[in-house]
Amino acid sequence: MKRAFRYLAAFSLACLLLLPVRSEAAGASLSGNTGGIRGGSTVTLTFSVSGSNLTAINGSFSGISGMSLSNVSSARSGWTVTLNGNVFTAYDTAMTNPVNGSASVFVATFKVPSSAASGSSISAGISGVTASDTNQTISLGSASWSATVAAPLSGNANLTALSCSNAPLSPAFSGGTVNYSVTVPYEVSSLDLSYTRADSGASVSVSGNSLVVGSNTVTVTVTAENGAQKYYYITAVRQQDPNYKASTNAMLSALRISAGTISPAFSPTVYDYVAYVPYEVKDITLSGVAQDSKALSVKGVTSFLKPGDNVFAVRCTAEDQTTVGTYTVHVYRMPFYSGTLPVLSLGTDEPAPPDTPDTPAGEAALSALLLRAADLAVEGVTVPYVSDYTGDLPVWVFAAVALLLVVLLFYVIGTLVGKAVGRRRAAAPLQAEEPPEADLPEPEAAEPETTEPETTEPETTEPETAEPETAEPETVEPETVEPETVEPETVEPEAVEPETVEPETAEPETVEPETVEPETVEPETVEPETVEPETTEPEAKPEPAAEPEAVSEADKEAEELVHTMTLDDLLKDIRNL
Repeated sequence: MKRAFRYLAAFSLACLLLLPVRSEAAGASLSGNTGGIRGGSTVTLTFSVSGSNLTAINGSFSGISGMSLSNVSSARSGWTVTLNGNVFTAYDTAMTNPVNGSASVFVATFKVPSSAASGSSISAGISGVTASDTNQTISLGSASWSATVAAPLSGNANLTALSCSNAPLSPAFSGGTVNYSVTVPYEVSSLDLSYTRADSGASVSVSGNSLVVGSNTVTVTVTAENGAQKYYYITAVRQQDPNYKASTNAMLSALRISAGTISPAFSPTVYDYVAYVPYEVKDITLSGVAQDSKALSVKGVTSFLKPGDNVFAVRCTAEDQTTVGTYTVHVYRMPFYSGTLPVLSLGTDEPAPPDTPDTPAGEAALSALLLRAADLAVEGVTVPYVSDYTGDLPVWVFAAVALLLVVLLFYVIGTLVGKAVGRRRAAAPLQAEEPPEADLPEPEAAEPETTEPETTEPETTEPETAEPETAEPETVEPETVEPETVEPETVEPEAVEPETVEPETAEPETVEPETVEPETVEPETVEPETVEPETTEPEAKPEPAAEPEAVSEADKEAEELVHTMTLDDLLKDIRNL
């Protein structure tokens, strides 16, 4: 019996424990951060309650000082919070998530004005809190929160010291200087920096401190308490590995054209391309991408296009600064379309189509020429460098320039010929009285010395012309006539009787073989001694009497000289001028 009673008592105690317990609220609380609140800060406070089977909570905000309520939001799943003035209501919307124990109900957000003074107090409270467990209403009392406004955050983002232990900075650190430079050997892969903050509340970060060969930028960023930042820049040059060999790769990985398509398709090992663009495309841009990222440069082209073939080059310079890859692109700008299909002159190997029986070859060529002339008249002609500023020039401009050049050429030739004829007319009277000199061109075919006595034989008739010594005044008056008469007789005067050669070569040859020695001696004595006085002596006066006859013959000879004058004679006259 006793044992059965014990079992019954234990069972009854267990049943009592399993029966629902009447809900009793322990209270409410308002919590939030109390430190680091400054003017302009946002304060977030959490309202919590403790109890059993709580499904609704009411209350009102009170005691708000130094800040203003801006928002209230639910902090519990399935609960809704409403605010009417300062009175709030929070409830379990679906009655499926009551509060059992301690739980957060909602979050209230407050705003501290920017004008809040450092050290001033701020506070907020909730009073008249009641809760319902569907059976009864329970009072939860009140809750409050308070804090003190902290001093404003520091905006000091300065450094008081900055140094590098494995390389000296240049210049030395100064508070007002933010740019520095340093050079390190190849063995140094990063800078060993040390720094001192002006404000202990600021933070410092370093970026770009993994150095590559060449120029690097190391940035030291200082962030103040209020978020303000200041940057210090260090340009670090890491020297090249002494055992490094620069790349010679000067190939492109891509070749781009602004209009048209290059042919064949681009390949780094193909260096010659062609592209066709319509007539309306007047400018072209060519660019390339280096295959080696260490290549120094890729030089493209931007240029004006003339109709027809335009040759451009894109050059890539390798890292070694010596190797250059040149990619040539022929950009062919199509002719202007005037209703007739243009004919491309690219020099193809295909034979020209045969002329049809209805159109003779001459007519086809003429029609093609006329069509081309019409195209040029419409589209104009491109002149390198000039057309960049004036555009394509019309054909009539070139015709006018050509006509002007022809007129100038005829004027120059006429002037030179007129001067040459005037000189020859002035020298003709004297040349007419010296037939041997006029006959001198005949011995040109026979240069041997055996012909020289033949030329001296007719000189026996020279006493008539030599005694009055009319040839010598010719050499005195127009000094420039002598080279003119000697130039066409380039070789023979030197071998026969040139005045400059007579004292050395002509005199012994003419004196020794024949009896003409006295005749040859007379001109020798006359030329050096009697030439100058005879020009002033009255012996030259009889010459005017013979001038009329000599002038008429000189005119004829001058005319013959003009007709027989060769291009060499004209060029020599030009040089003498």
